[in-house]
Amino acid sequence: MVSLITVNYNCEDEIDKLISSTISYLKIPYELIIVDNNSEKNKYHSFKSKYSNIENIKFIDLDANYGFAEANNRGSDAAKYNILHFINPDILFNEQANQLYYELEKFSLNNQIFVNPLIENDGKYMSLGFAIPTVKNYLKKIFKIKGVKKWYIGASIVLDKRTFGKINKWSNDYFMYSEDLDLFYKSHLMKIEIIELNTPLFHIGKASSSKVWTNYQRAKIIENSLKLFYKKYNISYQYYLIRIPQLIYLLLTDYKNFKISFNAVFNSSPKK
Repeated sequence: MVSLITVNYNCEDEIDKLISSTISYLKIPYELIIVDNNSEKNKYHSFKSKYSNIENIKFIDLDANYGFAEANNRGSDAAKYNILHFINPDILFNEQANQLYYELEKFSLNNQIFVNPLIENDGKYMSLGFAIPTVKNYLKKIFKIKGVKKWYIGASIVLDKRTFGKINKWSNDYFMYSEDLDLFYKSHLMKIEIIELNTPLFHIGKASSSKVWTNYQRAKIIENSLKLFYKKYNISYQYYLIRIPQLIYLLLTDYKNFKISFNAVFNSSPKK
């Protein structure tokens, strides 16, 4: 039994596909909680009414756009099942989806966080996990030393309520981006085990942000959140130690993205 939690901000088309895939493929007991971050009213209400009579689909309407983390936390507060599965609105279930939850049966669930592979539109698998961006961790990766700590994108994360409470939920210090980095960083600090499952789900990608921001605007928001992450954990100096070599690499390999990233790095500042 699982509580699926997703956040909507003008992503009704994607969530419509998510709901269809959930109804089609999930055979285990579940509820799907859709937390709306004050989307455009007409389309959202029309979409909501379409599913108003389905018992295991629950809507939570917020009075403002509180961002990814806070909306997910509100959804978790309303969850009736012990297992929480946070999914992006652009995730699709498939015929293998039930196996993802069957995989959990061999684990204790306590003090564990689970992630799974994601398949993109072109059929390729996304990278499952990225090195936590600290100097020490990157040096371990470069020199192939064991113990590299990973973070995973927040598109599909499974854990039980007790573990979610232990890590103090999603950090609402961030409006968008770096919430997943923060979640896994503090999980490593608390020695919570991160387990990679085998069952893939489909991921469309950028369902919300691509509709709202230009590439530069999105890059600037990412840098704001990343700077906030370093500031929060008192390692701000590491931001430039890491980002400047990355910018040099982009300058040599991808000038178009270098210009976007350079401007975002030097024209962003965290609000907290």
